[in-house]
Amino acid sequence: MEVERINNVRNRVFEQNIILGKYIEHSMSTDSEHTYRITGMNQVKDIILTGYIRPKEIVKGGHKLEIFWTHGGEKLFYYGGEPVLEVLSTSVRDGQIGALSIHDLTGVYIFDYNINRYVNRLDEVLNLYNNQDLEKVDSIKL
Repeated sequence: MEVERINNVRNRVFEQNIILGKYIEHSMSTDSEHTYRITGMNQVKDIILTGYIRPKEIVKGGHKLEIFWTHGGEKLFYYGGEPVLEVLSTSVRDGQIGALSIHDLTGVYIFDYNINRYVNRLDEVLNLYNNQDLEKVDSIKL
């Protein structure tokens, strides 16, 4: 299953024009040069441990081995506090097979509640990946 979650994953990319959004205070705006995925800290930890953006092992709703992304632009904003992954739009296309690498990431945005905004923590994620300090990864609080 581990190899399948890397080699056979299907990336699905949706256009931001299907999302009705507007800027609100503390939201993260996006741009058309990038594609985004809202996720959870468990996936951030998995990326650090494996080096790949993989789907969950167990999924609900029949979307096994799929990763969903949204192309950024003026109508797409994130403000729910969940981590947001960012890659160049040229790195992923709809229907592309194979998990993206940690090195494809241009951003790992984590909401910082102390300053009420998203902060790009990619450097810290890459550092944890390169060091593979499992104790630090397990207790990650980026």
